[in-house]
Amino acid sequence: MKILITGATGFVGGMLAAHLRAEGYEVLAHSRAPSQGCVACAFENEAGLRTLMEGADILIHAAGRKSGIRTADFMIDNRDLPVRLYDLAAQTEVKQFIFLSSSTALLNLLPNPQLNLPETTPANIHVNWAYAASKAQAEHALLSRANLPGQWPLLCIVRPGLIWGRNAPFHQRLQKGQIKLWGKVDQMHSTVHIDNLADMIAHLLAYKGAQRIFHPQDPAPANFPTFCSRLAAHLDAPLPARISPALVGAGATLAKLLIGLTFGRVDPGLQGIHMLFGRSFTTDDQATRAALKWEPQKP
Repeated sequence: MKILITGATGFVGGMLAAHLRAEGYEVLAHSRAPSQGCVACAFENEAGLRTLMEGADILIHAAGRKSGIRTADFMIDNRDLPVRLYDLAAQTEVKQFIFLSSSTALLNLLPNPQLNLPETTPANIHVNWAYAASKAQAEHALLSRANLPGQWPLLCIVRPGLIWGRNAPFHQRLQKGQIKLWGKVDQMHSTVHIDNLADMIAHLLAYKGAQRIFHPQDPAPANFPTFCSRLAAHLDAPLPARISPALVGAGATLAKLLIGLTFGRVDPGLQGIHMLFGRSFTTDDQATRAALKWEPQKP
């Protein structure tokens, strides 16, 4: 079985490539620019992408934009690109297309907690955060294509929550003292250790059911402040400071105004993060475990 992984120089893509190679799979690692151990191909190079996909059984699309200012950039990289790749995969007879989405695609605009969201929950294309909205819109577009009669390849959407583990950007930010806490002290969040995510995707490679969405996560949702405090102790990193929700909200509004005046329509990333971590947000993974006969191992 040959597996093509896009974005293999990133945290998730790189860890997936290493894990699946260790499992004995033939992995073709892709990157946008030349990088050791990867095949470089710009996403604008359709002929080159076709060549990469020829002979591949499975395409795991792990590339994507995590940060930025302009909303349009998120839509190009996180919404439009997955759809183009899915269409190319269909033309080159790839059997399975795995799209790394995000649980933030389920965020709503209300202040109320979102708890134990099932996998059948539709992605929210109206969420006021370009990163989350771009993932949500990609899900809707991909599902529309996958539901066409006779459409192939098999579409599997993976919605991980907060990804942590060795070399995670989250760890690096915590060690630099860049993680701040706000909101209530008891908000719960679904997390997934990178080893759990990689192991779940290894199980997904053998999945033969209908196209569907999966929610990989750790054995139980974590109280977010406690999770950060324990992780800080484990990494010998500074304990996350707490700032008031009102201050965060005011700062996010001001930043949005200033950036908007300078650049036009922008991603209100601060407001999105405030919306996510200022309240409880968890997903339900029981259907994922049952469908894949999989159990997460890391705490």
